[in-house]
Amino acid sequence: MKIDVQKMSQNLAEDPRISNYKLARAFKRLDEELRAIKGRNGAIPMEIIFARAILRRARELRTNDERKQQ
Repeated sequence: MKIDVQKMSQNLAEDPRISNYKLARAFKRLDEELRAIKGRNGAIPMEIIFARAILRRARELRTNDERKQQ
């Protein structure tokens, strides 16, 4: 399964139903999950890695768009 991080990030960043707060909370939850997995010396699922990359990029895109509007 091919995951298009750029396209998914763009769609997420442009979705008005998802607030900046929700993006930040989702990112924080993934970081907490990664820390828990690391604490158990477990394998990190690729889905979590991709999800984190998508959320990080969506936040960056939103930040850039907000700066352009100022």
